[in-house]
Amino acid sequence: MRKIYIIFCLIVTLFRVDNDAFSQSKSEILLKRANEIFNRNYNVSFDLCCQAEKINELKFIGEVSLCKARYFITFTDYENAEIELGKSISFFKSKNDYSNLSDAYDLKSILLSRLGDPQSSIFYLIKAYQLSKKSQDTSAQIKRLINLTHTFVQYEDLSKADFYLNLLESLKPNFDNTSFYFLNQNKGTFYLAQKDYKSAIKHYKRALKIAEINKMIDSKATILMLLAKAYRINGKYIEAEKYANFSYQFSKNNKLIYEKSEALGELIQIQEKLKNYQKAYALQEEFIDVEKQIINTEKLNRVAAIQNRLALTEKENIITKQNNKIAKEELINSKNEIQNQKLFILIIVMIIIFGFVLFIFYKTKKLNETIKSQNRLVQSQNKDIKDSIRYAERIQQAILPPLSEFSKKIPNSFVFHRPKDILSGDFYWIEETDDFLFVAAADCTGHGVPGALISIVNYNLLNKAVLEKNITDPAEILNAVNNWLTESLHQSYNTSSVKDGMDVSLIAINKKSKELKFAGAFNSIYIANKSILREFKGDKFPVGMFVDERPKPFKTHSINIEHNDMIYLFTDGFPDQFGGERGKKYKYKNFKTLLTDMSHLSSNEQNLKIQNEFDEWKGNFQQVDDVLIIGIKPL
Repeated sequence: MRKIYIIFCLIVTLFRVDNDAFSQSKSEILLKRANEIFNRNYNVSFDLCCQAEKINELKFIGEVSLCKARYFITFTDYENAEIELGKSISFFKSKNDYSNLSDAYDLKSILLSRLGDPQSSIFYLIKAYQLSKKSQDTSAQIKRLINLTHTFVQYEDLSKADFYLNLLESLKPNFDNTSFYFLNQNKGTFYLAQKDYKSAIKHYKRALKIAEINKMIDSKATILMLLAKAYRINGKYIEAEKYANFSYQFSKNNKLIYEKSEALGELIQIQEKLKNYQKAYALQEEFIDVEKQIINTEKLNRVAAIQNRLALTEKENIITKQNNKIAKEELINSKNEIQNQKLFILIIVMIIIFGFVLFIFYKTKKLNETIKSQNRLVQSQNKDIKDSIRYAERIQQAILPPLSEFSKKIPNSFVFHRPKDILSGDFYWIEETDDFLFVAAADCTGHGVPGALISIVNYNLLNKAVLEKNITDPAEILNAVNNWLTESLHQSYNTSSVKDGMDVSLIAINKKSKELKFAGAFNSIYIANKSILREFKGDKFPVGMFVDERPKPFKTHSINIEHNDMIYLFTDGFPDQFGGERGKKYKYKNFKTLLTDMSHLSSNEQNLKIQNEFDEWKGNFQQVDDVLIIGIKPL
């Protein structure tokens, strides 16, 4: 059915081209049609762009590249998107075409945002807006202002968001229904950031009404979720649950997988606030399944795009071969007509030799095509694997606390974290209650993907112990995590295959008494002051990973800390790193000396010194493990 639809669209398009030939060029009609159907059928739109490109009308070169760049961004082919955007921007600049140049900068902004460069993204979005003003394109100005408002609210730059909101409202007489929807959605989010919940909900409900009247399916699902979020933040959990359920059911009924994921995320937070932990856990499992579907959907879309482009190339190759065959046959017939009977035998011999060479050439060409096809497949698979790992990296980074949280809760602190691969089995953890501050440095089994999976499990279990169970004693926290980890991974005490766990050093600082308590699993902590370094060793068994015996309880150490004491938590990555002139391990002796010598420096200077020491020691040697060092000066 999909192929029939594509053929039908192409026939209709060509029919329109023939009838409008006197008023518009073929390229112009094809590009106009490609823009109209892009949101309904990406692949047909791209095929129309390619047809316009083959006509090769010079004045439409920039618009063709812009059309193709939009398609490449949709399917995450960012390299080709950058190439096509470069062509279009150069072309529009040379023609002083400010309207199309504004569209190109807008796409450039989207590309940079997806590549994780928000500052450059905002720069190009502002340029796009300025050009839309210069070209007096009111419709384009409205679109750019909507994007600018959303961007600055998202990054919590409320003064700039307010500025662009006022500019947007000044263009209300030129609004269409979609513009009114996004104005109210952005204003609602702006007021929500200011904690003006009443105004936020009022604008969200206006946006909901517009979405329902105009049948804006995905927008309705989004605004329902935002209403739930506003009520949740305002502490009205029953109303929040109602709207989150509406968003979830609506997204589910309309097969809106991304909006369904957002609704589930909101429902999970609401259930946690209502202390319905069992329901929150069930929703979490569904949320993970939906996230997997999103990843697979993105992969399928990319594969489908590649297949369509390959199919188009294959059709062109078949036509070329047929034309070549006809030309060769005509050439042979013409030669036969003028040949003398005396040369007949010689011609037959030449034909046989030519046929044999052609056969060899065909076989060689076919073999080369097979090799190229296999190379493309391998490259595609490698790209999918890398994309999945990068996606997992973003998930892991989102789960771990931002480094700014350390500097906020403990001003005199630093974290040096250097994963061996993209993903890490080492993780840092900080949490705070009314009376205690908790910090941990953990090394989970393995590194890369396996280590990252175990790190996420252990990170959540530490949060559970402190935030849900209100455990404050470090040894009791590790004992609880040990039991839950065993249950989560279905481990038994008499199975030799059980090897999933972590080494960890965990401290708890009493905010009032400044007392320090420590418990460790195969990990120590160091406390340095001037030229003296004290070591406090953890228990000689890990969390989890028990093979021959039942787990032993961990022990808590109470430690008196003094003014200017520098506390170090770490994993074994740095001491075990090979390097230096002889390619040997760095070892703990050198590690202790390094920490002692630099303990009097500021936290930023210590962090820089550790980075330089590690890089100089490693040199050209390969990094052998994840590296994590945390430095804290609590007094």
